[in-house]
Amino acid sequence: MTAQIETNTAVAELLAPLGGIELDELNDLAAYQTRRDHKYLIEPHLLADVLESIKSPMRVLEIGGLRSFAYRSIYFDTPELTSYFDAAHNRPKRFKVRSRSYLDAGTCWIEVKARIRRDQTAKERVEHQPEAQMCLVGDARGFVETHPSVPVEVDQLDPTIITGYRRATIHCGQRVTIDSGLWSTRPNGLEVPLGSLNKMLIIETKSDGTTPGEFDHALWSHGIRPISLSKYAVAMATANPHLPANRWHRVLTHHVGRQRMELTG
Repeated sequence: MTAQIETNTAVAELLAPLGGIELDELNDLAAYQTRRDHKYLIEPHLLADVLESIKSPMRVLEIGGLRSFAYRSIYFDTPELTSYFDAAHNRPKRFKVRSRSYLDAGTCWIEVKARIRRDQTAKERVEHQPEAQMCLVGDARGFVETHPSVPVEVDQLDPTIITGYRRATIHCGQRVTIDSGLWSTRPNGLEVPLGSLNKMLIIETKSDGTTPGEFDHALWSHGIRPISLSKYAVAMATANPHLPANRWHRVLTHHVGRQRMELTG
């Protein structure tokens, strides 16, 4: 927990000098529900150098005086782990179903993320009852049940893993999220040890075109390249070492290796 707090604090200090942007304006400029994503994993001290490389004006999402927000995601999958195996085998069409709670605001949504073509993801969501975040009921159930990207029966979907982190969002001609303090538990509350990942920053750049944005180029100029990283998959592979996880081998080996071996043994 100490490492998570230190990482969250480091991000807050680096973003403090930047101007703010309200959510409505950010969504007008860069909603990107259908988008191209690139993910990066960096050490917090490198973020300062990356930010200094950005020439476009940068503004940080600010809501109610807050500039970072606590998220909790509960992922749903079938007993056969259809969603996980589709991702592990890099199938061109795949889906995720999750409830996402915005802990500072006390709100919750059910989301369906679908890979619709190479490097392009679509996300749709409906508001959900916070007290029912571990279940698919009411409007959320109907939303998942009728969603064309979910190829399984809704009754087959149960919670499989929980993740959480703090997120800050920057606009600099593109939308960029910075996640820190990653943690994970099983649905029964048992911690999933993620090693040094809770000390790292997970940066995701989002755009609606084919051309990488300025933030991507800034990361590349510092030797930071995109990686294959799924919070859901890494947490699942750590909690269940028998699962195939070659796509996330680099992250699991470099950042979760010791804990993964302990679980295996």
